[in-house]
Amino acid sequence: MPTETILLHPNLAGDKKIQAIVKDELVPLCNRVRKDRGQLQEKWLRYGKIWKAERDKAAYDGRYRTYLAIGRRVIENWVQKVKQDLFPSDNEWFDVVPTREAVAHRIPAIKALFMQYFKKYMRLRRVSTPFLRGLITYGTGPVEIGWRLDERALPTLQEVLDEDGNPTNKFEEKIQTIIKYIGPTFRPVDLFLWYVYPNTQLEVSDASLVFEDMMVDQSQVEALSETPIDPREPDLGMIFENTKDVLERLKYGQGLLGTKDKFDTEIRRLESKGLSSKMDTAEDKNRPLDVTKCHWKRALDDTGDQWWQVVFGADDTTLQVRRNPFWFDEPNFLVGKFVEILDNFYGEGIPGVFDQLQYFLNDVLNQAGDGLVWSMNPICALDMFSVQDPTSIRMRPGAKWLMKDPASSVQFKEPPKETAAIGFTAINQLIALMNDVSNVAPFGGGGLSSGGRSRGRALQTAAGMSIILSEALVQVRDVVTNLEDQVYARQLPWMQLLTEQFLDRPMLLRLTASEGSSIIEGQITRGDVVGDFDYLWLGSTHVHNQEVRATQMVQFGQMVSRIPPEILAQQNVEIGWAYLLRQIWTDGMDLRDGHRVVRDRSQQKVVDPQIENELFRQGQGDEVEVSPGDDDLKHSKAHDQLLGQKLSAPIETQVVAHIRSHMASFMTKKLMEQMQAEQQGAGMIPGVGGGGAPGGGGNGTAPFNPGRPSATGGLDDLFRSLPRIGGMGTVQ
Repeated sequence: MPTETILLHPNLAGDKKIQAIVKDELVPLCNRVRKDRGQLQEKWLRYGKIWKAERDKAAYDGRYRTYLAIGRRVIENWVQKVKQDLFPSDNEWFDVVPTREAVAHRIPAIKALFMQYFKKYMRLRRVSTPFLRGLITYGTGPVEIGWRLDERALPTLQEVLDEDGNPTNKFEEKIQTIIKYIGPTFRPVDLFLWYVYPNTQLEVSDASLVFEDMMVDQSQVEALSETPIDPREPDLGMIFENTKDVLERLKYGQGLLGTKDKFDTEIRRLESKGLSSKMDTAEDKNRPLDVTKCHWKRALDDTGDQWWQVVFGADDTTLQVRRNPFWFDEPNFLVGKFVEILDNFYGEGIPGVFDQLQYFLNDVLNQAGDGLVWSMNPICALDMFSVQDPTSIRMRPGAKWLMKDPASSVQFKEPPKETAAIGFTAINQLIALMNDVSNVAPFGGGGLSSGGRSRGRALQTAAGMSIILSEALVQVRDVVTNLEDQVYARQLPWMQLLTEQFLDRPMLLRLTASEGSSIIEGQITRGDVVGDFDYLWLGSTHVHNQEVRATQMVQFGQMVSRIPPEILAQQNVEIGWAYLLRQIWTDGMDLRDGHRVVRDRSQQKVVDPQIENELFRQGQGDEVEVSPGDDDLKHSKAHDQLLGQKLSAPIETQVVAHIRSHMASFMTKKLMEQMQAEQQGAGMIPGVGGGGAPGGGGNGTAPFNPGRPSATGGLDDLFRSLPRIGGMGTVQ
């Protein structure tokens, strides 16, 4: 728990007046909202069947009832493309911009901490797949942003150390508290069980009621009824109150008010998946409790209209009534929309564009299949009085037909074959039409064959296809930009507030310095994320052709390489070549492990001086070393403060020796800087300092072009571009 109370809002579920308000106002309102959305949920169920390739309705009922799942392929193409553009690389998903320069030094810590959240705990890229699939299918995708702390006491094997802290190669088993999860959560919410009122608002924060229906196990309800909000503040009450009555009713098998009606949509949805409903067994004493969790904006006390978190079970028992516990003071839901509509909260999904075409395609496919079967079976016309055994007229090997005159008794008729050909031609055209009007890559290829015949002649050229692909990218970029504005960028400031509110312990992370040249190991606390920042999600900036991006990076490198370094120095500018080369490798060429291909000659591992002080206190001073990337004066000052504390003689000796090493490192760096400045002044470094002709070398030599020659005919051309220094002589 945090060192100070953060959630001070008590549970008012025991107040009789508030119980009456919830039962008389909130419960009827929730029931009315569920009923009013019935027609919209019917449409969502139909869209869900299109993705699952299940027949919903058909005008033609053939013998085979086949289903060509083009609609599912369209949805999955959108999911894959949008996900790819939201997460373009492994490391840079977002950017942080300080609004004040005084807090700019905290940006590396925020980036490292949030990427730790995203990859290790939230697993954002993985859980985004079901979120995007629901969003694109139904048009609306809600997610819940919260905070979770999961600690487990697990047995671990640890090495035994001697009195001096050295390993003894002996091990013992100890019970250690392990953090399995700490940080924000990103939970996709089932749209069928999530409601908003009124549905004419575009934002969740503008609504007055947001609620979610859920099933909670009885044991979990009992545990929450025995868990205090804060053990140090017993007056705040338990997380759940008034649970005894409703649990007793469940155990004795008594029916609950409105349960069957409330979950009618969920029952149908589960049955469509082949699963049994959670509420089918009304006599089951151990069945879960139906719980509704609400965010309700209303004046329940003397503070005026506020957001309240209200939980009630079985539609008549108030379990929790508390002020919104989050510092951002609004419902902790973010909602993405595929196509946003004015005066309508719920968006439109992509199946609304092609659902009728999908039904038509299935009907034509079944008709064409029946026509193909009929065209492959010849019709036999026979004279019943001339054939002794009509049942013997069968098309099979070794058949014996008994008849008087085969020429006049039996005739075979050829059935029409144009029906099947027309049907399958229409199928190809319908598939191409569905792709054109709805797919992320229009005219993308489709039908049972190549589908190229359904395209116009101009679109079969390279120029025509490039135009179509450019239009598709514009369409995808618009969707990705909307999702960034609605969900992914908006969750970042919430994550900052959640960290400031709930992170009650330091986290050890490896930070990349702002210039990208050193690695810092440091402890991150919630104080390290305090400040005013603007957050950007970088997905939409990467939605363009990858080959074009790589070519532009290379051309930029060639352009700036021809600029003399002294001109850049006059503008106080230098080019980060290592970063540019890594970006060409990773973002431009879409290859992995750029840090291994373009790596530093010497790894500069920097450790925070406070961590080093902690190692000294624990008797592990041998592990503390001076790194070339350390700020020697800052480290020396921090270690001087440690010497002011009570330390044993061996530890004090180690600290003093470490401070001397920092001072020696500081003097060495100063000496190297002085020598480099003298060499530049004497013109010993090519292209920098010295006199001579403008832009030329320090000894009056020809100017040195730091870039590669635009064209080299051989070794002679290459060597002519290199400077002659020392014994090599000057350029003639």
